[in-house]
Amino acid sequence: MNIDNYRAKLEGKTFIFKVGSFNNIGGAETKAITVAEILKNDIGADVVFLANGGNGALKDVLHDKGFETFVFPYKRHAKHFSKATQIVKQILFLRKLKPDFILPWSSDNCKSILPFWRYTGAKYAWWNMQDEGRGLYKTKNEERLMKEASDIISNSIAGENFIVENYDITRDEVVLYNNPTYLFDGSRLKPIWRAKLNLSPETLVVSMFANITYWKDHKTLVKAWYDVVAHFRAKNSDIKLVLAGDCREATDELKIMAFDLNLSDSIIFIGSVLEVNELMMESDLVVHSSNTEGCPNAVCEAMALGKPVVATDIPGDREALSDRYETYTLTKPNDPKDLAEKLIYMLEHKELAAEIGAYNKGRIATHYTLEGMIDTLFSRFIKVI
Repeated sequence: MNIDNYRAKLEGKTFIFKVGSFNNIGGAETKAITVAEILKNDIGADVVFLANGGNGALKDVLHDKGFETFVFPYKRHAKHFSKATQIVKQILFLRKLKPDFILPWSSDNCKSILPFWRYTGAKYAWWNMQDEGRGLYKTKNEERLMKEASDIISNSIAGENFIVENYDITRDEVVLYNNPTYLFDGSRLKPIWRAKLNLSPETLVVSMFANITYWKDHKTLVKAWYDVVAHFRAKNSDIKLVLAGDCREATDELKIMAFDLNLSDSIIFIGSVLEVNELMMESDLVVHSSNTEGCPNAVCEAMALGKPVVATDIPGDREALSDRYETYTLTKPNDPKDLAEKLIYMLEHKELAAEIGAYNKGRIATHYTLEGMIDTLFSRFIKVI
């Protein structure tokens, strides 16, 4: 990573990061902050964040890090005249910021800003694929926006595959990079979560880190948890499932399911948390049950801490974990029995879990480096200067 070379070209340039809402922080927003901090602190660029609305957790974090934020409401499905008016207003608003680069995060944000980015005075804007294609409809209009962008980038093979399989775009036209994941020294993390949750050192803790939406598959996990709890209760072992993530549209249904299965006392909903690494370190196992993923940040973060992970066998999870230990780490989609069996097996085979955890950490160190991402992305930026 040649920071000096990038600084010579990008110092003083203005980057606008486009996100959907300032209310919540997900995987895409986390990676956006990572790139933004390097541009601001190491390169000396001017970085601002733009959202359609919201005044919550993401805005607080951005302000703590010294970023300027702006809100400009944008209704993509407004009537023709209203839509044209708001586009003109947004162009005028963006021109005042004098952007050199416009970086929308997620395909939905690409759709809201790429139709008019060339009128803002910016030299560069990308189509940023942060998932496996959710929210896309394989239309000619989407294809046109991709082709009008300076680059099409994807942080996963699953995202790249969706593009080349559904649009008139070749694989060579997609810039592929892996999500960067920091390697933390777990020994320096303070154990706080078992005390917060009133759990003893002997309690087995399985955690999942994901906003509770229908994009994930918490439902299969809860069904599987019925068998997991029954197995360990028969051995007089205490076990808890901790669900960390914003309690969104699927939460009520999930809580009702847990109640009906008599699992309410063994599943803890803790909402969105900032001390993610601490909770991962205090977990015996991290699970990721999902039907759709690009490159799953939560999986990579757990791997970076040397934790064993059991995840759904979908392209994004398999890409992160690889097929090295697939017999133990990858479960059949929508199959509670298979998921339960793999969770039980991993929890009962400590040496195997430690071996897989060590492999996971090594895989992050070689395949998901910050340097690799920065070189891939910043080399695209300096081509237009």
